[in-house]
Amino acid sequence: MAEKKKFETNIVLDSQDILLSISGTNNENIHIIENYFQSPVYLVGNQITFRTSSKDMNRKFESLMHALIGFAKTMSYIKPDYLYALFSKIEQDDGSGGENGGSDNSSGIDNSSGNNSNNDNSSSNNDNKSKNKEGGTLVQEKTKASAFKKIDWKEIPVIEISAQEEGNGKVGNKKKIMSIVPRSRGQEEAVHSLQNFELSFLVGPAGTGKTLLTTAYALSLILSKKIQHYIITRPVVEAGEHLGYLPGDLFQKILPYMRPIFDELHGLSGPAFIEALQEKGQIEIAPLAYMRGRTLKNCLVLLDEAQNTTVSQMRMFLTRLGEGAKAVVTGDLTQSDLSRANGLQEACKIFQHVKEANIVQLKESDVQRSRIAKIVIDAYNKYDQKNSANEKTSYS
Repeated sequence: MAEKKKFETNIVLDSQDILLSISGTNNENIHIIENYFQSPVYLVGNQITFRTSSKDMNRKFESLMHALIGFAKTMSYIKPDYLYALFSKIEQDDGSGGENGGSDNSSGIDNSSGNNSNNDNSSSNNDNKSKNKEGGTLVQEKTKASAFKKIDWKEIPVIEISAQEEGNGKVGNKKKIMSIVPRSRGQEEAVHSLQNFELSFLVGPAGTGKTLLTTAYALSLILSKKIQHYIITRPVVEAGEHLGYLPGDLFQKILPYMRPIFDELHGLSGPAFIEALQEKGQIEIAPLAYMRGRTLKNCLVLLDEAQNTTVSQMRMFLTRLGEGAKAVVTGDLTQSDLSRANGLQEACKIFQHVKEANIVQLKESDVQRSRIAKIVIDAYNKYDQKNSANEKTSYS
């Protein structure tokens, strides 16, 4: 019985700092990488070694390391979120060949295959070392280069939340608070839309990060002083239940409906920081009905749960936009609590060919809330498809 071929990738990094950035706190990132590839990763000195019996996994690891070295040059700690974003890009490019195939091995990675009788060049590997521009030393070998497209880490859209440091009346350098990295292809498209379009529609299942990404982007704009306000609104529609009259002032009455928004805000920056922005009037939360008659300027305004807007409400909302305003409309067409046509559905048809607007359709594969949330959504979709097929059969 022929012995199974084994593949090995080695990379020697220029500094311990790059290794620490890639490996993460207590080697957290290494454990995540091992779990993803189902193969061990070894750290010896400044060298990272990966061994697997799968040629495809070896190539994917090369693509991953190529991107991680790029990240490590710009940040002292690579968050696990960056890894998940890179995993998503690797899956997109799986087997696609890519532009960077052929003999190029500029990633700084040594592709070695063990137990390979055709590998006559292994003894000369150490004589073919070259400096890698990305921060590693390449051990060249005349074997097939990766068929996977090299990932350019700069292409991944990242939301940087940072603020100017102030002291003695002077404005200092930017202090980074946190970075939000898209963890799927759909989330990547959503971030690109937020950053490049005046009007974005983010449509898809619950748990795909529509509200989180928008809120993070709004905070980044406020803290960098590119906008003055983040205005959040949603229709006040009960999910099939009548709660009666709620006690308190306007804010207390709408708080139960806006709780998901506060959860996202507090999760990003903490309650005290968000309350301070609210006191300054930089974050405003209001029911959709209170938008009528207003002109919204120099702000980002989010219409959340837009599947519960009527056609006339959507029209009213979109005509509120003034100079310097950006609008984001989010919703899930499968969770409308209206018994009639909703404004989100019609707006997506109206604006699909308007160049200033962009519609991002998120899918089940973009769900990041939890594993069980993804399973639930997938089960409902399969059930709906089955019922839809049965109805077509019964009417034919």
